[in-house]
Amino acid sequence: MNSLHKIIQNQGFIKQEDKLLLCVSGGRDSMVLLHLMFDLGYHIMVAHVNYHLRLDSDKDEALVKAWCETHKIECAVKSIEPGDLVPGNLQENARRIRYQFFLEIAAKESCKWIITAHHSADLVETFLMNLSRGSGILGLKSIPALQGNILRPLLSCDPKLIETYAQNHGILYNHDESNLKSEYLRNFFRNTIIPAIEDRLPHFSMNVVKSVCLIQDASEILDDQYDQWRKINVSDEGKEVFKLSRYDHRYFLSRYFLEIGFGYEQINLILDKNTHTGAQFTAVKNDKLIRIDRDWIWIFLDLNSEFNQTETFKLEAQKLKFANWNLEIEIFPKEHLKQYTSKFQTNMLYGDMAKISERLVLRQWESGDRMKPFGMTIGTKKLQDIFSNKNWHSMKK
Repeated sequence: MNSLHKIIQNQGFIKQEDKLLLCVSGGRDSMVLLHLMFDLGYHIMVAHVNYHLRLDSDKDEALVKAWCETHKIECAVKSIEPGDLVPGNLQENARRIRYQFFLEIAAKESCKWIITAHHSADLVETFLMNLSRGSGILGLKSIPALQGNILRPLLSCDPKLIETYAQNHGILYNHDESNLKSEYLRNFFRNTIIPAIEDRLPHFSMNVVKSVCLIQDASEILDDQYDQWRKINVSDEGKEVFKLSRYDHRYFLSRYFLEIGFGYEQINLILDKNTHTGAQFTAVKNDKLIRIDRDWIWIFLDLNSEFNQTETFKLEAQKLKFANWNLEIEIFPKEHLKQYTSKFQTNMLYGDMAKISERLVLRQWESGDRMKPFGMTIGTKKLQDIFSNKNWHSMKK
């Protein structure tokens, strides 16, 4: 039995009766994977994504479909027009689309595992890419062999083994000429950086693989500690606004911010002690916002509920909700004012109904808003001055 067969069988994840979804591009690695899994007698189906980004894209699709037809394997194909890809990081957008497709097909067809053909060179390239971005331990974990129901059985394999298998078994595959161009960061590492390092350090890639395994083992301990920190500090998932100390553990903070959609560069600025009070950061992929206030980092998980919101209510005794606040309106005769004001707290506001219309408009306070505090007989005072006199931080305002 070939060594690649043994590598797959010895992992122990896949049972003979499991239905598998193989992600096949038509390139060498995925065509070898397809041949291997078929040869081992597993119950497989194939998924292929055609982005129509290269002249040979249709040839890739035709090759995969022809192989599946010859071997009576079910094949699901998703066709993407270039205009459907979101502008920006092309490779990242393409990756997001194909994995979403794989997950949908796996769920629809009751496939237990989604199998990809990543190998050790992919792991090394991803490690170096993440290292160059300053991504921290999460990025240095590189590619996991097991991620939910996504399995990468060839991840520990040297691509030379895969090439040898392809030659020995006469496996047909298409060459992606774009891999030879170094305009993408991954190709730059693959074609330029890694070969240059290995000219001097022949065992470089092998040692990176070993290091990644050690990092992944250590990361499991950090995962447990992070989960405990998260339960304590972000315990109420229903909260839309909460705060964290700027002096909390940097790893936990950066991991949480990454989790809710902030980028690495943003996170470094958020955690920089020189970032001034009032600085704001909006998440790259959603509408979450972070605001710095002195020693605190305020997190807004739903901007629509907190900012730029105005609502109008009928002025009557009632309980109501505005943004993240639960409010209660009480109406009482003016002669009872003294007994109410004796219990006054800073979260209470009194108004003269004779000077207010039948509708109450609630919104965020703005510069220039004024009110008449108790004890002030003439004129009004700016809210900004009242807040400043009380030394309130910006979020309490």
